[in-house]
Amino acid sequence: MSNVPWLLYTYAWMPYPRRISIYLREKNIPESLIRIIDCWDPATEGMLREENLPAKPAGSLPILAIPNHGGAEGHSDKGYTYIRQSVAIIKYIDEHCDQGILGFPKSEYSMAGESAIERARITEICALADDCLTGWNSVRTFGSAAGALEDPAASRQMMKWVKRSLQTIEQWWNDRDMQILRIGGGGQVNLGDILLFQFLQFTKEDYGVDMTKGTKTVVKDAYDREVLDDYPKLAEFYEAFGSRDSAMLDGDRGDVAPESVSKVMKTWWEGSLAESGALPV
Repeated sequence: MSNVPWLLYTYAWMPYPRRISIYLREKNIPESLIRIIDCWDPATEGMLREENLPAKPAGSLPILAIPNHGGAEGHSDKGYTYIRQSVAIIKYIDEHCDQGILGFPKSEYSMAGESAIERARITEICALADDCLTGWNSVRTFGSAAGALEDPAASRQMMKWVKRSLQTIEQWWNDRDMQILRIGGGGQVNLGDILLFQFLQFTKEDYGVDMTKGTKTVVKDAYDREVLDDYPKLAEFYEAFGSRDSAMLDGDRGDVAPESVSKVMKTWWEGSLAESGALPV
């Protein structure tokens, strides 16, 4: 094991870095292995909250920087190998935990799934959670003060696509026992759980919209089909996972958006959430 820690450049409260924060806390990976470097501004090169640290690499956050003498391979610059994109970073770290190498704590079980069918099911949820977060960018761009365009109708339409993914998960999880996910419940958290919880927490805490609360009525989906806008299993999942230590928002760690930014994100244009089935908190 190298005595030089890996570096994780992040802007902690933002959605993609937040995924990694939850994962690292679930795995109890200390900063002696991966040091968190919080940036002032995710778009500004070299602006770090601490001095005497390597400058932020080019690219959007999060970015994992691995000292080349640590055995990593890939695109490197000035002694580091860089891995970008949150899922790629999580999977890279998780492989080290599964193997128990380079000082990483040995996994008690694989978060990616033990069997081929488990891995497929978890990958399905990961893909849908990604769809939700990608779609949310359009919802907030057109519907809130955090976006560049004011188009409530477009925001409502994009919300239907986000809800389509959530409705799929709701159906798949009809028989899943969520209580085992509670702290002390003995259940196994997987990568899909982390990605989905992050999305639900992000929309609720940062944008003031609880995506687990539907209208409990029949509505038209993105394909103009009638569907029930109700998510009891997602609500149960969110409450259970939210009890875990990894899910807690820690202001001292940067998990909470600045007040000025939060105010903007929670400002929705009139009509943006109407008829979409999304309910503000």
